[in-house]
Formats: sequence, structure tokens, C-alpha cells
Amino acid sequence: MYIKKLLLSVRFHNAVVATVMIPALFLALVLNDGIDIPLLLLVFMFGMAG
Repeated sequence: MYIKKLLLSVRFHNAVVATVMIPALFLALVLNDGIDIPLLLLVFMFGMAG
């Protein structure tokens, strides 16, 4: 029951999003040198906001 509540919590969701977004943004930055940094930051902030 505790694990189920944890999975449904917003904090857990935000932690997962941050964990997924950071490596994804890093890979995007490495693989695509032409990507706009402001766009990258905007997506990052949106991801951190949950």
C-alpha cells in the first residue's frame, strides 16, 4: 500500500520526470549541436515543473 501511494505521489512523478529529462536533454545537446539553448531550458523547466 505504501509503495502504491508513493507511486501516485506528485513528488515521485517529479523525481521520475527530472531523472528522465536530464539525460535526455544532455543527449539532445550532444547529438544536435544546432538545438536552441533557450528551447532546451524551456523544456527542462517544464519537465521540472512536472
